[in-house]
This record gives sequence, structure tokens and C-alpha cells, in this order.
Amino acid sequence: MTLDCCGLAIQVPFLAQCQLRKRLCLAAILLAALSLVSCKPVLVKQTTISPRYQPSGINPDLYNAVGLYTRFDTIFPAHVVGHASIVSQFVYASVEPNVSYSYNHTTRTLASYTSRNPVTGLLIAKNGRILMEHYQYGCDAQTRFHSQSVAKTVVAMLVGVAIQEHLIRSVEDRAEAYVRELTGSAYGSTTIRDLLHMASGVHFLENNGGQDDLKRLNHDLFFEPNISTTDAILKFNSRDAPSGTRYYYASIEPEILGLVLNRATGRTVSQYLSEKLWMEIGTEQNASWVLDVHQQEITYCSFNATLRDYARFGQLLAQNGQWERKQLIPSSWIIDATTVRPADQFLAPGVAMPYFGYGYLVRIFPGNKRIFEMHGLRGQCIFVDPDDGLVMVQMGVFNPMNAEDEEALALWNALVANAANLEYSVPVRPENDLLELSTPELGHD
Repeated sequence: MTLDCCGLAIQVPFLAQCQLRKRLCLAAILLAALSLVSCKPVLVKQTTISPRYQPSGINPDLYNAVGLYTRFDTIFPAHVVGHASIVSQFVYASVEPNVSYSYNHTTRTLASYTSRNPVTGLLIAKNGRILMEHYQYGCDAQTRFHSQSVAKTVVAMLVGVAIQEHLIRSVEDRAEAYVRELTGSAYGSTTIRDLLHMASGVHFLENNGGQDDLKRLNHDLFFEPNISTTDAILKFNSRDAPSGTRYYYASIEPEILGLVLNRATGRTVSQYLSEKLWMEIGTEQNASWVLDVHQQEITYCSFNATLRDYARFGQLLAQNGQWERKQLIPSSWIIDATTVRPADQFLAPGVAMPYFGYGYLVRIFPGNKRIFEMHGLRGQCIFVDPDDGLVMVQMGVFNPMNAEDEEALALWNALVANAANLEYSVPVRPENDLLELSTPELGHD
């Protein structure tokens, strides 16, 4: 069986033989799968809504995928992203919203969405109040979910923080101003703005077909100790188009931004994230960021966190970077990141992509209302509607060859259309809603 994660096509039999990272990878996957089978969460009676758990019903072929996407940071070394010392408590609405939507010419309901889709976790919140929180396949409130390319948006927000702190001078600076090894190369001469827009114009083929440039980059970063991170990047050194003139999805570009952050701040990306954002927004659990063979975070994917902590991050962006009256990310940065400038029409919705536009490593919805999505392969996504304070977080193990986003998008659009009518009574925080089931501790940093 082949599993895909961060563009890696991982053969399960190969994992058992993989000694490069000193991990018994197949054992970790199988242990994770077995834990899913044995997990029997207990529901606590509440007067308000509470997290709902459905431990059974998964297609057996998906067990390994669930294990991989919830144990990725135990297969490869990872840095810990420390959680807050004081947790920012969510409150819960008194009832779950009764929302219907149309998909494939059929009217469907929010209540049945998770039962028909391979969703490992789904959380909907409005203005910091949880309207719905569901888990499946043995996952729970302590599970760290691998978010795929949602990590890219985290990187973009950290760049904004570093500019605010004058550690990075400007988005118009070239990458080589911070990563000297890239001096004179195509990527080195690309501005930070164009890297954020995936508009370098440098040739990099990424099609998730398993035989593209992303596969080459993955192999070097995960498995080649004799090839430095910058040398892996320097293999891609020709331009197809002038920088800043076209959008083309290339995961290598946020990888370069991760190096820029590391050099500019003098800290690992994980340290910087923990200090500047993760601890500040009252996160419940440690997050993690998987590393390459040179101990550099793989910043185009590999970030892992709990569902509620992803929701807190989404809420931070919905609040334009402010948390409890403290401006953690400049509001101007988030607005710039989620808006297409008149001069950048190649990034506009319907131009950059058939439906979405593209901002600073984030998808932008069409229309006059500012709505955006952090997106990852296999159904990982965080939708944000700042005007209504609405956030939807989904983690899953969708088949990437299918239309993994279409129904989630239909559901989200219905939530936005009904935002004014969503439950917003005076809710009460449920007690004892954190299960005792524990996520394996990170044994490396």
C-alpha cells in the first residue's frame, strides 16, 4: 500500500526497512492503526453541545492513512512547538447549527457530513464559540493532525511578524539577502513577496503525480544527509517566466521562506512560532514541525497540531492578528495577505485558479467579501470569514485523486450564507470534555 504525505509516496513495506531516520516506521503506523481500533471514547452528558466521537466505520484501507496523518511526528524527527501556560478556553453553543447545503444536486445536512466523508476532525466556531466539534476513527481532542500545506500559511504569517520586528526589512527584499548560499541563483534573486505569491517564475513541476520535482525535493530533504537544504533548492535554477508575473504552485517556495525566517530571526521556525503566536493564543497542546535531515523544518508541510489549536489560529486570523487586545500579527499584513492588489491580477480568483485567487500562501475566495482558506492535500483546510468571525477546521484522509474539496466548500459557503442565524446564545463551557486518551509524547527536539 502506498501512502502520500507532504508529496512523499511512502510504501508501507519500505517503512519497515527505513533505518535512515532510526525509526521503525511500519511499527509506528501499525501501532497507530491498532490504537484506532481499540479506542473507545466515552461521551459525557452535557447541557450544551460537546465533542462527538465516532470510533468505528472506517474503510480498512484508510487505517494506515489515518495512522500516518495522526502520527507523522513520531515517524520523522520533529521540533516541539510549545503550548501556552494559560489555556484560552473555548465556550460551546447550546445546540449545533441546523445547516443544509446542496451538493451533487442533492440537499445534504451538516449533521450527516462527517458520516459520509473520511473526516478525522471537524470544528466550526463563531467569534470564539464552538458550534460543532466532531472526531472520527479514534481521533480526539488531543490528537495532533498533520495539516499538509496548511503549514504554508503559518509560514506566511511568521514572515509578517518578522517584518514587524524589523528582522526582515521588507517583502521586496530578495531571498539571498538572508540566505547567502542562494546568492546569484534564480530563487536567491526572487523577492519575498513573489515567494509568498508563488510567483517566482522558476521552473518547478508539481503535480502530485509522484514523478515530479516535488518528489526530487522530498527525497533530498527527507533522506539525503549529504545534500544540504540549500543545495537541494539550488537544483532548480531556471526561469520559465519573469518573477512576479504568473502564479504557479510550487512547494519549494515556502521552503525558502522557512530558511529566510531561520536566518533572519536566529531561531528555528518552531521556536519563533511558539514564542510569537502559539503560546500567545492560549493553545492547549504542544504542536510539532517535522524536520529534514539537517534539522531544518520542512516548511511547505509537516506541521502538526490539535483541532482546537488550529481553530485558535484561524480565529487569530479572523481577528486580523489581534488576540485579547494584543496585536500579534500586523492587521495590515493579514489584509494584504488575503487581498489581491490591482497590479496583481494574475493572482485574482478565476485567474490564478479556476475558482480561487491566491494571496500570501493562502487561497482567496471570489466576491467582494474577504474570505480565505488555508489548504492542504487530502482534505486538510481552515476556512476563515473575518466579517462574521466564522472559522471551520477540517482534517481528513480524502482520496487526493477525487474532488476532495468540493463538498467541504459547499458546506462552508452555506455556513457563510447563514452566519447571521447560527447559534449564538450564552453558552457554557462543557466540563471534562478532554478525553484521557493521550497522544504519544515527542521524544525529540
